[in-house]
Amino acid sequence: MTTQKPILIEISRLIFRLIKGKTITGIDRVTLAYIKHYAKHAQAVLSYKGSVHILTQVQSEKLFQILCQNQPKLLHSSFFNVLTEYVFKNESDYSQYAGCVYLNLNHKGIESKSYIRKIQQLQLKTVFFVHDLIPVNYPEYCRAQEQAKHALRIRHMLQVGYAIIVNSAFTKAELLQFAQTQKLTAPPITVALLSSDLHHLLAPPKLLPVLQHKKYFVVLATIEARKNHLLLLQIWQRLIQQLGEDAPYLVLVGQRGWEADQVFNLLDRCELVKRRVIECSSSCDVELKATLLNSQALLFPSFVEGFGLPLVEALSLGVPVIASDIEVFREIGQGVPEFIDTLDTKLWYDMILEYNKNASLLRQDQLLRMKHYQHWEWQDHFNAIQHVIEPEELVEAECH
Repeated sequence: MTTQKPILIEISRLIFRLIKGKTITGIDRVTLAYIKHYAKHAQAVLSYKGSVHILTQVQSEKLFQILCQNQPKLLHSSFFNVLTEYVFKNESDYSQYAGCVYLNLNHKGIESKSYIRKIQQLQLKTVFFVHDLIPVNYPEYCRAQEQAKHALRIRHMLQVGYAIIVNSAFTKAELLQFAQTQKLTAPPITVALLSSDLHHLLAPPKLLPVLQHKKYFVVLATIEARKNHLLLLQIWQRLIQQLGEDAPYLVLVGQRGWEADQVFNLLDRCELVKRRVIECSSSCDVELKATLLNSQALLFPSFVEGFGLPLVEALSLGVPVIASDIEVFREIGQGVPEFIDTLDTKLWYDMILEYNKNASLLRQDQLLRMKHYQHWEWQDHFNAIQHVIEPEELVEAECH
């Protein structure tokens, strides 16, 4: 009887973000979901500046437990310090891992030619996860130089990938268009929608004290130009001017990002905005669930997304959503949210005003539509990719 080869999971981005104290993003949540599902049959991979290091089964098990139990403080412990020193200062023979499926679930580092050479030398079956092509197709919303860097990442994925997973039909279409433009043949591409575990949390929702006894709307997003916070801040200034103390609050859950100076200036200097806008740079899942459940609606006015996990998180909890009328939101929203053009400030204002009413008919209509919403569970996601990841049947793994 042959021994099942382990699945290798790249965790460098997640590890380093947690060590730096950064709030995890949708990409990080995907990595955590894969760790939880495959932990018993997986080993962790750390890559840095072109080097690739496969942790032992014992090291991986301990690290997976820390990550699954949401204990980032332990990443600063002597265990992790010793581990990283061992990994990055010692070359190991990884020949026994040839032919293993290696999951790189984030975009970080894939532009490195030395990294690509290394995974080819190791003869791994590398499965990449493409979350979006936003830096390539919408460079105006990204940091300078990111367009060329992300284009190189995508080319590498197409050239050396054993398979590619994407989060939406929208992302797949953009990926195939890029491949055609670059005259590259794409490896097999599988669409597997993302999920949310917020509705499965057993702990009672814990509402932040600052939000208690307040009527508010919520935004879940890094504060950056692409997320269109500026639209909402302009609307809130008008709401405050017209409604005074009856104006609802706007809760921004997410860290400050880049190239959104006008938004930052309003948040820091505008006394009108300060009266009704609350920033929560970080929030645990229990607090996040409570924040959503007690809101009037999730507001999601992004100009472009590869998926839009907050939309799924809200709908899974039965929370109304007012979102941009963009293709991917139509794909994953199943006709439930209110969809509005990103530039139609008046319609956004009117819709927020309507949803702020205690007996809003439009809000009640969305809650009725939500009864037909079919939530895509993580198990559905893994069923969709099973033919790629699990050539032999594996028992579902969960963290202990």
